[in-house]
Amino acid sequence: MAQHYIEAGRILDKLLSKSGPSLKNLLYGGQNKSHIPTIYALVTETLKYKNIIDEILNNCGIYEDKLNKGLKGSGHVLHVMVYDLLISSKQKISGGGRLKKTLMRHKSAMHAALVRLKIKAKVTETIGLVPDHLKENVIIPRYVRINTHKTTLEEVINTFQTENYEFVDSVIITDVTNAEQSKKHKIMKLEEDIPETYMLSFPPFTDFHSHELVTRGHIILQDKASALSGGALLPPPNCIAIDACAAPGMKTMQLSESMQNTGTLYAFDRDPKRLATLKRITRKHGCNNIKARVADFLSINHQDEDYKNVEYILLDPSCSGSGIVSRLDYLLSSAMPEQELDEDEETEEQRLASLSGFQIQALRHALSFPRVNRVVYSTCSIHQIENEDVVQQALEEFPDFELIEIYPNWTNRGIEGLFPNSHFCVRASPKEDRTIGFFVSCFQRKIALPPLPKVEKKAKLVPDNSHVVQEVQRQEVQRKVEVVKPETTNKKRKAPTNNFKPKRKRRRKKKPLVK
Repeated sequence: MAQHYIEAGRILDKLLSKSGPSLKNLLYGGQNKSHIPTIYALVTETLKYKNIIDEILNNCGIYEDKLNKGLKGSGHVLHVMVYDLLISSKQKISGGGRLKKTLMRHKSAMHAALVRLKIKAKVTETIGLVPDHLKENVIIPRYVRINTHKTTLEEVINTFQTENYEFVDSVIITDVTNAEQSKKHKIMKLEEDIPETYMLSFPPFTDFHSHELVTRGHIILQDKASALSGGALLPPPNCIAIDACAAPGMKTMQLSESMQNTGTLYAFDRDPKRLATLKRITRKHGCNNIKARVADFLSINHQDEDYKNVEYILLDPSCSGSGIVSRLDYLLSSAMPEQELDEDEETEEQRLASLSGFQIQALRHALSFPRVNRVVYSTCSIHQIENEDVVQQALEEFPDFELIEIYPNWTNRGIEGLFPNSHFCVRASPKEDRTIGFFVSCFQRKIALPPLPKVEKKAKLVPDNSHVVQEVQRQEVQRKVEVVKPETTNKKRKAPTNNFKPKRKRRRKKKPLVK
């Protein structure tokens, strides 16, 4: 059996069992990284057609065949292979193995079951069997952000132009469904929505993970909507700022670039492993002003000497992640049985209420720092309860702050009419903005507060006895000269003292002559 079928089946098993990880984590956490684009396409398309594939398998008699005992226990790899055999453009199964032999033996029966479904639905194409809300593929370009710590926009553009990339007005190409097809389209676009942030976009599924600019840290793979919060905060050089829920560090690096590697940027996360990842990534990308600390943001003392002068805070707390397209919530919900969805619906409401409670608590904490002048609150959620409702409650509790309008040319705004200036908030959606779903709001203190003066320890004063100082300096210089002065080889003889008595020479007695 082909390895990419096994990997796609494993990912589907995890996603449909609701075990937690996102599709992105499952893709890059697997062992078959060389086939990620193929696996991604198999997973998404199989999810889209899963209910149809279930009907085909139940109506073709494959489960009743005594030769296929235990087939139901094979997991969703069976669905992946049926999709490739009956629905994909190639309509064949790669590799070999027992499952392939079983499916090929029942190919005619499965094809007949598919034809009956089309006749019943009065459609000629298989895509006609898919619900309307699943037919519209959400196509998001590949966004990259230029790391100004290490390079410039001009250098990155020159690099891509040497690889035959050309500038165009739009990189959305509907017939691109995988990385191989994207290689045929050497086009790019300069994204100018976010001030002081340089971004380029490329056709969907463009794979830059092994590109030299990525491995050297010159560009960062980051969705455009994810960069909106950093572009709204814009902490200036030499300030003190906080990234409250920092890991894995994409937004932290953007803030570091805005501060031009000066001042102090505190990055908090309560998970040591996630913070270790942040340290590794930020070090690779040349960020030198970050102080990463394992801590829960809610436990940080406002009056601590390190934090009492914080002026800028980015708060992007835990949320439902309902705006992240890669989690495929819309496909997953369509692939689950109705009874299971009904049971989960109440649980989802409770989960959103719990998340909203945590989010308002974190925003309260951020707005309570004594000298903070600007706080950006953002989520990757599409739900009002996590976005506008949280902002409204914070505005009511903190009258010293107001919302300021961000990205006035951005058309997708906060829900109007909920509270004054709710349209000052910004929303992003896959369908309208070709990004992940996102929400950003910016709080600013009505009367800005300057930082408190630093309390410095008084140095001990030395009396201004200049003659004493000069003598000490002269002696120090003399001492150094004597240390480095080489010893002379011709030593002078000591002069004799008064007690010195020269030795007398003994005279030899002459022997008498013998007559």
